[in-house]
Amino acid sequence: IDLELRLYQGLCLVAAGLALFVVIPVNAFQTLPAIISIGCFVFGLVALLLYWAAQRGHYYPKTFFLALLITLDVGWYPNAGSHGSIPYYFMAAVLYPLVFFRGVTRWGLVALALGDAMVLLWLERWFPELVTPFQSDWDRMLDLTTGLLISAVAAVLMLWVVFTGYARERRRLRETVSALDRNRTLLSSLIDSTDDM
Repeated sequence: IDLELRLYQGLCLVAAGLALFVVIPVNAFQTLPAIISIGCFVFGLVALLLYWAAQRGHYYPKTFFLALLITLDVGWYPNAGSHGSIPYYFMAAVLYPLVFFRGVTRWGLVALALGDAMVLLWLERWFPELVTPFQSDWDRMLDLTTGLLISAVAAVLMLWVVFTGYARERRRLRETVSALDRNRTLLSSLIDSTDDM
């Protein structure tokens, strides 16, 4: 399987595991609105279903991306808004289309993620009641720590596939140049031997 498809499978599985077995349990230690845990649970199930489909050869990277944005908007942004870990998650959401898409789709989805983040900031500015503030400094520290770790894991996975792909292409280019040099040498020796006849 292509490296990007393997990464997509792994990312779906990691996202499901983190949402269901890290974020939701950590949320239990905080005083958060129920919508946040419900949103994380639904996203975890969607990611698990997308992983299951990918194991059977069906890849839906746009669905994963849209599920991530919807979860961030509806299920996570109410958790303290811009004062919480949401900026970390949006960095991973912007990086995702850079790795998994090409051409106009890539830049359209990057613009969508950035535009979505900007709209949320403006909504928070004009409707501050949409955001539930942290109940304590402990809640904020826990939220920021979890968000930083999860988004760092996602970013490292995506950057790993980029650097691995780059290294693979360089190796392939070196092998092609080497083969061309061998063929040129062989052709030159053939031409030289025909001149002698």
